[in-house]
Amino acid sequence: MNILDYLSRNYLGPLYNIRRGFGEINSQIPAWQETMSLSPDEVGQLERRRLAGILNSAYRNTKYFREVFDSAGIAGKLDGPEVLSQIPLLTKDIIRKNTEAMLNSEIPRDDILETMTGGSTSDPLIFYRDRSAYCSRWGLQIAANMALNWEPGEWYALVWGANQDLPQDYSARYRLLNFLVHRRIILNAALLTDEQTIWFVKELQRYNPRIVYGYPVMLDLLASAIRDNNLEVPAPEKIVVTAEALTPSARENIESVFRAPVFDRYASREFGVVADQCPGSDLLRVIPGTVKIEILPLSQDDPNFGEMVITDLLNVGMPFIRYRTGDVARLTKGEVNGKPGLFLSEIAGRTTDLIVSPNGRIISGTALTPSFFGAHPGIKQAQIRQTAPDQFHILIVRNFDRPLDNAEEKIAETLGHYCGVKVFAKVEYVDSIPRDKSGKFRFVISSVSPELLRKTYKTASGVSSE
Repeated sequence: MNILDYLSRNYLGPLYNIRRGFGEINSQIPAWQETMSLSPDEVGQLERRRLAGILNSAYRNTKYFREVFDSAGIAGKLDGPEVLSQIPLLTKDIIRKNTEAMLNSEIPRDDILETMTGGSTSDPLIFYRDRSAYCSRWGLQIAANMALNWEPGEWYALVWGANQDLPQDYSARYRLLNFLVHRRIILNAALLTDEQTIWFVKELQRYNPRIVYGYPVMLDLLASAIRDNNLEVPAPEKIVVTAEALTPSARENIESVFRAPVFDRYASREFGVVADQCPGSDLLRVIPGTVKIEILPLSQDDPNFGEMVITDLLNVGMPFIRYRTGDVARLTKGEVNGKPGLFLSEIAGRTTDLIVSPNGRIISGTALTPSFFGAHPGIKQAQIRQTAPDQFHILIVRNFDRPLDNAEEKIAETLGHYCGVKVFAKVEYVDSIPRDKSGKFRFVISSVSPELLRKTYKTASGVSSE
């Protein structure tokens, strides 16, 4: 760590938080470091206290949850986690219709901060969190970064696509602030060209950051562009990816080009950092004290795999209680590297990223990527659009340097193999495949899975993480 890194970490960054009115972030960092070291019994006690606090505050101070809890007959029973399964699920549509009724009347409006999701489903959500929850989330993210040996105040590279997180201009004031406080090399994921790739590589060579952070699909494309342009990048210590499902082929490509290990992070706009991949394992440890996770199983035979339902244990200003995330994963208890806890695995992206076969079989899009890109080197990029249980529309961007032998026939056979029945696949060759509003790329878009899952979850109460 050089002198400017030291000053940024210990003085300039904390002073900047205070100047913005978010000085509580500074005290939240060591608080989260302590929380992350608690024993399982201590974690259980902390999460029960926080859950009871959220539920009771929501009943006292929000019109929406007071009516919901009264209708469910659970008022006065909000101190135990067993009551959670009796609360109806919360969705984006419910939030949009009840935004004002969900705000905590006890918190001054100046301390309720507006934000929005990035629109990965082309359907962004405006929501709110109280100032203390905002500071706690940022403190948690910094503490989680430090657990990965990513120190505040040091330069890092950011490959991102959500415009609300990126500077809208690069004025002299911003450049000075970035040099002293933010210390980011930014590549906008929506503007990946050969020229931008060359510029970004030069910036990596100039600053030699230990950490590269960003969307896995964009980092995968960036790695391919670096290889295609015969460029060399200094090897970082690690690459942290988030916001999209990480496929095996993307991990392999990124690690090969950057010569550094990839660590997966599950995070969302609504809840911040939720889980980080453990060194030497494919499992992601759920950070204690931040959220309560339940699983809506996709199959009765596998109750631990399904859509995640999350209750925020921090946001009192606008409680998120049993919120349907739309993200699919496996949740298990276990122990990794001598540390017990809750772990996520098989993170498959959103429910619309799942293929549903005519016989009801559910296939993750990430499971298909090796069959597409490993077996067909002539495919540079592809997107599977499921329009009916047995009907698929495949968009393909060609890699003209590689052969594409009988790809159309083999793709239909591959889909039929995974689905267990014959299916029909229309292949269309295109120059490019559009990303969503947040800059993310979706390998699978299914119009079948949402309807199936709506029927599956119509009466489901979910499987709790306790």
